[in-house]
Amino acid sequence: MLIGEVNTIIIQHGGALEESEIERFKLIKGKTAQTTEKTTEIELEVYKIQYTPEEIRIQFTVWDSAQVVVPPFKLNQSGDVSSQAFMFQVGFSQVDENGDIADIYEITIDGDPVAKFNARFWWLLDVALLLLFLIGLWLVMRIKNSLEALTDPQNQLEPDERALFDLRKLMQQKLFSGEQQKIHFAEFSDILRRYIGWRYNFITFEKTTNEIVTHLNRNRMDAKFVEQFGSLLTLADMIKFSKATTDESEILRAYHTAEVLILETTALHKTLNSQKKGEYDA
Repeated sequence: MLIGEVNTIIIQHGGALEESEIERFKLIKGKTAQTTEKTTEIELEVYKIQYTPEEIRIQFTVWDSAQVVVPPFKLNQSGDVSSQAFMFQVGFSQVDENGDIADIYEITIDGDPVAKFNARFWWLLDVALLLLFLIGLWLVMRIKNSLEALTDPQNQLEPDERALFDLRKLMQQKLFSGEQQKIHFAEFSDILRRYIGWRYNFITFEKTTNEIVTHLNRNRMDAKFVEQFGSLLTLADMIKFSKATTDESEILRAYHTAEVLILETTALHKTLNSQKKGEYDA
């Protein structure tokens, strides 16, 4: 027989067994018969058991390529009736002209559609349970992360406060030398992009530096601020995406420029909002 192929064991009992005793045949175990390897246990996957007063038909398959020996096993609870031992060879599946292994579920199990359904059912159930577990785990992690985000004190800060806090925390790490600069400027760029997105209400993480600068110009932002944001992001891109490096003095200069830029754009934003509010109240 082939791996995955359905075969039938026929046990003639001549009325020695009751139909209620066939449950014991749902788990049949054999052993490999190779003499060059250590004997290992092989489980026969039982698909269907048919009982008649004269015989029992057990439809099964095996998922290992081996010579299998099934020793005698008890047929009734008292143990006075046993099966005979039998041996069979399990080979690899046939390959069709396209080089594909035949689908074992296309095999007709005595023309019984119920048996074919049962052959698929347990495999599909295992897959469904695994998917449900993974979805449940994902939902739990999402809820956990959301609760942590809501209780994180940093998320209660204003955009400028959060950006300044993150910049100072980054500088304390002192990632100023060698490959550490790539880490520094990657985080530096993220902080600026996050602040710009918050302050000017658009998504920045999906845009290039040029696209961000173009967007700020279209919104009639002060040219001085646009140029400074663009220069800082361009410096970060150069360090992140090339072999270029800089020195500590340049890193400090970029930090102070970013800090002043955040403070000035925040002050301007508050001034414009106050003017708009005054016009509305008037």
